[in-house]
Amino acid sequence: MFVYDIVRREVPTMREHSPITVAVDGLVRSRLGSLPVLDANGLLTGVVSEGDLLRFAVGTGHESPGTPAQPADAEEVHSSAYRLDASRHVVAEAMTRNPVTATEQQLVEDLARLFVRLPWRTLPVVMLGRLVGVVTRTDVVEALLCEADVVPPLARNSR
Repeated sequence: MFVYDIVRREVPTMREHSPITVAVDGLVRSRLGSLPVLDANGLLTGVVSEGDLLRFAVGTGHESPGTPAQPADAEEVHSSAYRLDASRHVVAEAMTRNPVTATEQQLVEDLARLFVRLPWRTLPVVMLGRLVGVVTRTDVVEALLCEADVVPPLARNSR
C-alpha cells in the first residue's frame, strides 16, 4: 500500500502572514496536531504545530523537538506574558520551516518507520514542493492493520 492510498487531500492550510489566533483555531477545528503553511505561490514552506504554538506562547524559543525545556528565568516569564497576545503575531514567527515530508509514492510501511523515529503526528505530503495533503500516524496505523485484516470492517468504513 502507498501513501497515495491514505493521504488526506482536503486539509486546512495556513499562510505565513496569518495571525497565530487563526492557526490556533485551525488546529483545534482540524484535530490534526499540525497544519501545512504555504507561501503566496502555494508552495509548502513549513508546518505550524501544537508544539510550535506552545513553545511560542511560553517564550522558550524554537528548539528542535525533543529538546528539554530550560528553567524559566524572570526575563522569560515576562516574555511569555507578552507572547500570549497572539493576535499581534503571525504564523511565520512560530512555525517549523522545511519540515519532513512524505510523497504519494512512498510505501506506508516506510512511512510507519519514519513516524516511529519522529515526534510528529502529522506529515505533509508533497509533489514538486506543492502540497498534496497530509497523512497522520492514525492513518498509517489503520492502513497497516487493515492490510493485515486486523481492523473490523465498521472501522474501515469510517474514513
